Order: sequence, then C-alpha cells, then structure tokens
Amino acid sequence: MSSQEASGGKFLPVFFVDEVKEGAQFQAGEWPLHMTLFPPLETSYDAPLGKAIRYFVNPVEPFNAVVGKSDIFGTQEMIDSGKGVFVRKIEENPSLRKVHGGLVQALAHLRHNPTFRTPYNPHVSMDPINQRLHEGSDIWVEGMSLVTREPGAKVWKVVDKMRFKGEAR
Repeated sequence: MSSQEASGGKFLPVFFVDEVKEGAQFQAGEWPLHMTLFPPLETSYDAPLGKAIRYFVNPVEPFNAVVGKSDIFGTQEMIDSGKGVFVRKIEENPSLRKVHGGLVQALAHLRHNPTFRTPYNPHVSMDPINQRLHEGSDIWVEGMSLVTREPGAKVWKVVDKMRFKGEAR
C-alpha cells in the first residue's frame, strides 16, 4: 500500500455545471450540479497526481455535451430501498470518452471501485425536485475540478481546477 492509500483520504474528478471556485466546500449529498468523470479514489490528492492527470487530459479541446434520458444509479438494493441517485445520462461523446480515457490512464492504478467505470456511463447528478437540465440541454465542458475529503471529514473541498488545453505544469 502506498503512503497515499494509507492516508485514508478520498478524491474525485468532476465537472461542475455552474462555476465552482477552488476552495469551495460542501457536505456529502449537497453537491452543486456536476458530472462525475471517474469514480471516487480511495487516496488523498497531491501535486504529482495533478501533474499526471494534466498530462493525460490537457490534449482534449473544450467540448459540448448533450444531456440525455433520466435514470437512477446505484445497486439494486439502493434502488429498491429508494436510495438510488437520480441522474440524467450524457449522450455518447468522443471528447468525453477522451477525458475519461485519460483519467483511466492516470488513475486506474489507484484504489477505486472499477464497476462504476466499466462501462463508463457519463451522467449528471440531479435533484429530483429541481430538475434544471432537461433531455437535449447542452453543457459546455472546458475543464474539471478535483474534489477531496480528508479522513473522517464530512465536507468535500475543491482543491484543484484544470482547464482543457491548459498547461501541463
């Protein structure tokens, strides 16, 4: 086990539909509208991981994603008990596949649950009461955010933002 994995933190690469600033914090279950780009990683985020992610995703040009049909994600047990997550699928998109493929190259060696990425089902989380995005809506995707949760914390924090076609610093 690496020192990162031993640290007990988590991080998640996402795209926020609305602008979310670096340093923003929110409780689990109270996230702003977002698209998950890779499953949660069971490790703390650090600068070398950021550099690896930038290397693989920077070649992608900003792109338009189209919102698809509604769905409920989760295990059958979650869905049966009413605890499934309401989402809207994102229609097939070669650029989004490139972003996800780059994240697989950069992060697949780290501890995570691969069943949430095989196959990759891009989607936007939805509030079932306040459904802002409808089938056919466009989302302009020009980068992503990396969000962390420290061991034992209930709050997630945006710790890094990356623009596509940016510097691989």
